[in-house]
Amino acid sequence: MPATLSWTQNAEPDLAGYFVYRGISPGVYGAPTDVGLTATPSAPSHTFTSFPSNGTWYFAVSAYDTSNNESAKSNEVSKQINDFLSPSASAVFTGPAPARWTSNVVRPGSVRYGS
Repeated sequence: MPATLSWTQNAEPDLAGYFVYRGISPGVYGAPTDVGLTATPSAPSHTFTSFPSNGTWYFAVSAYDTSNNESAKSNEVSKQINDFLSPSASAVFTGPAPARWTSNVVRPGSVRYGS
């Protein structure tokens, strides 16, 4: 389940980009995602396509300038995510698959394997 955030463009002339923060507790975020100026600078947005866990996720955005000064974070928004470990190409298993074989038990203490 993707989450798309959009926000009002920062009008500062030395704007260099935006950081998008996300976390599983209000006001507590992991390292920001640097989204730069985004594909449409006049209508900035970013989409997260996968999440490591279900639950309510919290988001905030900040702007940074060409001198690496960061603004205060935006108001927080949240979204309920119900898509544990969204599939991705990197999640495809390519190694040998483990096999489990149960033997035929003839009587206690004696095991017979297929012929």
